[in-house]
Amino acid sequence: MKIRDPKLNTFTMLCMRYVSPVVHLDTIVEDFFTHMDVKTARKKANFHELPFPAFKLEQSAKAPWMVRLEDFAIYLDQQYALHRHDYDAMKN
Repeated sequence: MKIRDPKLNTFTMLCMRYVSPVVHLDTIVEDFFTHMDVKTARKKANFHELPFPAFKLEQSAKAPWMVRLEDFAIYLDQQYALHRHDYDAMKN
């Protein structure tokens, strides 16, 4: 009997990493956008210029920006698909 290799999707893997369905934007920036500083990311979030939604739990200037991991996973998967398509086109 052959054992199937289970595939975990991006969202599940992110939830396992962060043990939460939402994460501070600062954490996402530090882990995935090392070319961008947190201050710039917060400014972009304020003007809805990030490639994924960010939100605040309260209407307060001091409230941290948060990111739903489901939205971030979609963004990561889209980026991968785009670059995979380009890679495949160059290899064939």
